[in-house]
Parts: sequence; C-alpha cells; structure tokens
Amino acid sequence: VPDVIVHLTNDYRILWVNRAARQMFKLAEDSRSYQGRHCHEVFWSRPEQCADCPIVRCASTECNEIGFLSPAHNGQEFEIRAIPMRNQAGEIGSIIEIARDITAHRKLEEQFRQAQKMESIGTLAGGIAHDFNNILSAILGYGDLALEDMAEDHPARKSVQTMIEAGMRASHLTKDLLLFSRKQVSQKEAVDINQIIGRIEKFIRRIIGEDILCQTHLAKESLVIHADSHQMDQVLMNFATNARDAMPGGGVFSITTERIRIDQDFIDLHGFGIPGPYARITVADTGKGMNPQTVAKIFDPFFTTKEMGKGTGLGLAVVYGIIKQHQGHIEVTSTPGKCTVRSEEHTSELQSHSFI
Repeated sequence: VPDVIVHLTNDYRILWVNRAARQMFKLAEDSRSYQGRHCHEVFWSRPEQCADCPIVRCASTECNEIGFLSPAHNGQEFEIRAIPMRNQAGEIGSIIEIARDITAHRKLEEQFRQAQKMESIGTLAGGIAHDFNNILSAILGYGDLALEDMAEDHPARKSVQTMIEAGMRASHLTKDLLLFSRKQVSQKEAVDINQIIGRIEKFIRRIIGEDILCQTHLAKESLVIHADSHQMDQVLMNFATNARDAMPGGGVFSITTERIRIDQDFIDLHGFGIPGPYARITVADTGKGMNPQTVAKIFDPFFTTKEMGKGTGLGLAVVYGIIKQHQGHIEVTSTPGKCTVRSEEHTSELQSHSFI
C-alpha cells in the first residue's frame, strides 16, 4: 500500500506504522524508536499537535474525519484521513490514520487553474485584437492616403504623421495581444539557443545600460530546439527590460544555458515535464526581488508593478503566451531583497520537436 497507515492510541501515541510510513518519514525498522511516542513528534518534529488536525477532531467527534496539513517547511501537503476504531463495548479504543502526499497533485491543480484563466483571457484578448486591427487598418490606410495628397509644407502634415505613428504603436500592441492569445503564427525551425543568445547579447547590453553588468554562461554543446527565433528574441529582450527596471542603481544580469535530464523525481517536485533530455535557459538579476503574491500574478495580462504611464502589463503575459505556444514552461524564483531567477525548460531538438 503506497499510502501511509498509522495505528494510534486515543492520546495520539503510535502503536504501529506500515512500510510506506517508515520509508516516507525515514523511520528505523526497529519499532522501539517510535512506538509509544506522539505522532506529531515522530512525523513532524513538533512538541504539540498540528493545528486543525483531523486526528484530534476524530477523537473528539468519534466520526471519520478528513483534512489537509502542510506541516513541513519544504512545501509538502498531505491529505489526512482519521478513522475511529471501536472496541466490543462500542467505545473508541484507537484511531487509524491514513496519509497521502498530494504535493504534486496540488501543483498540477494550480497549473491547471492558471492555464484555464490564461486561456479564457487569451480568447478575449485575441477577439479584441482582431477587431482593433480592423479599426487600425482604416486609420493607417486613410492616414497614408492623406499624406500622399499633402504637400511637404502642409500645416497638417505633422499632425497626420503623429496620428500614423500612434496607430503603428497601437498595431504593435495588438500583435502582443495576438502573441499572448497564441493566435500569432509562429515561424518555427531548428535553432540553436546559444546562437540566439550570442546574436541578441549586444542588443541586450544596449537596453540594460552601462550600470548593469551583462553576463552569459552558455553550454559548450549546441542546444538545438524547434522554435521561432524572433519570438525567443522577444522573450529574452523582455526579461532584460524587466531586469533593468528592477536594478535602477545597477547590478548584474545573467543568462545561463545548460542541457539537463528530467527524471520522475523532478516531475513530482515541479509538477511538469516528461522524462528525457532538455535545454534550460536561466535568466537571473540582482534586483530588489518580489514577494510570493507578486510572483503569482506576474504573468497575468495588464498586471504591472510599474508606476502609472510606464509599462502596459503585457510584457510577461506575452512571454507566457510565447512559451506556451512552444509547449514550454516557465518557473520563477524570487525573494524580496534577493535576485530574481526565471528558468525555462525546453526539450532538445535532438530528441523531440516538442517543448515542455
């Protein structure tokens, strides 16, 4: 049985544990090391009972109870079931605890909810972008016709040019919306991630400025994947822009590539991927960092931490759309006061055209 099964007394002392419990909590085969001790002490290294523990409720209600506990600091979550055991007199003589590690399941649930949310917003954004493009086509078309009929010294010529420039900026915005909604056609081909970064590095240095040191640590071997190189440029440029804004006083911006192999342990821990070789791009900066609440929202469209008038809130949403369009995945790690790390895993072209 893969689930943890524990037999407890009424005062929560361990009578017996199964093999799965010994393996999960690294208990000795000799039962004397844990028998007779409280469950919260043996399993969670706590001197007192866990808050809202279903075992405590079971002892009180004398009914089956179920609950969820996250007593570990490593983010693990467990589903706990407690079943009262009655003796011949009908009294509760002991309690059976059944525990299941649902950490990977919770991560999959969160990813599914995020995917549903982004999919629905993407559908709306795609529809708006198409309608908006139709309006822009008329504005830009008639603007060009007006310019053709105007003399170079016409007093309204500058105003029409300004109108066309604004229309072009709006057109770029609709392209971003289409990228986010995954309705922009990708021109995918076999490309080497290292070559893409080497080509765009000089542009990144111009974007981030002289106060920020740009470092690249590229894998010695080629990392060939099936991707739209221009969209990958856009992803890296967007990360560079965000890193620059997070380091107004200067700092370090780095891009690292490596070939990794994902196994089942990695998938269980992160909640994504397929076993096999992958190319990973890690983008890091020494900026001020973000709290967990901000990290959870950074890929939401129109969410921005920048002041009014700076940023559209579409940058990282577009990045999310591009990576998902490539069947990719992005993982963000950041702590306030520490650097931010963004990591992308892609399957290698050597093995498959698909991305995680």
